[in-house]
Amino acid sequence: TTYSTPGWHYACSESGYTDSKISFTWLTRVFNPQTKERAGPKPRMLMCNRFGTHETLEILQFCLENNILLCCLPSHTSHKLQPCDVGVFGPLKAAYRDQVELLYRGGANTVGKEHFTALYSVVREKAFMPNNIRAGWGKCGLYPFNPDRVLQDIRKPPAELTVPKFNIAALSSPRTPATADTLIALRSLVERDTHALDDKSKLRLEKVLNAAQISFAERALLEDDNRLLIKHNNEAKHRRSTKSTVLGRAKVISYKDLKEARAKRAAKEAETSKERRGRKRKSPSGKGVVARKDKKARKSELEAAEDKIVAAGIENHCSILQL
Repeated sequence: TTYSTPGWHYACSESGYTDSKISFTWLTRVFNPQTKERAGPKPRMLMCNRFGTHETLEILQFCLENNILLCCLPSHTSHKLQPCDVGVFGPLKAAYRDQVELLYRGGANTVGKEHFTALYSVVREKAFMPNNIRAGWGKCGLYPFNPDRVLQDIRKPPAELTVPKFNIAALSSPRTPATADTLIALRSLVERDTHALDDKSKLRLEKVLNAAQISFAERALLEDDNRLLIKHNNEAKHRRSTKSTVLGRAKVISYKDLKEARAKRAAKEAETSKERRGRKRKSPSGKGVVARKDKKARKSELEAAEDKIVAAGIENHCSILQL
């Protein structure tokens, strides 16, 4: 994680679940240092469920040596007897959902592992408040000790078992179909009762049922297309938000790196075109020079002929024909 979390401890396992090594490490590096000085010579109680990794020989020996009372809750009772489950985890989940919603409003479309520590560190401060912790211990009946407090929330079984009566008329009336399967079932019921209709009414009813089936099929196709588009959109946004990762000589380029590469290429092309504009023009080709010389020579010959005609005094009787 890149988010600053001083005092936090991180661990991983091959299965992704906690194991005996992680449990023992948490006991020796987190629980014991944080509670030993405050408890002093008094015993400390550590509550846990009956998960196998919590009752290993190493953990039991460490608890005996350090005056720690390991209290294991009965199976399937943590939702009633564990203070964190009863008083803290509910507000924690609600606060985490609020933080995720704020992240979505900020433009993020996927919440990955890199976001977890930044989100959880904020919601932990909001959820693990003294009031929530005391409320969890009190509702579990542990402090102040009151076992009846737990039994108050458990629904008592009725004195007599009563079987509810079903409304036959309500069962016989069909519901509006919401899926293709329920529509087919309703169609079979309608076709079974069409014997009292004439042929024209049967034909009209058949058209309505066919149109309904086509609408359900088209809706299913559109929903499938929408799911595919949403998936592709999420993947595209995730790719755009992914940073560039270098693995040896291979490189996964991000959208930001692509924009920078385009900008560098545009600057290079602009510099190249500027150099081209600054170059001197080449001298005219030899063919153009020869053509201009020939044209100038013809013009001088024409002027000389006109002068001879004027000198002879015959300019009113003849003219020069230009070919």
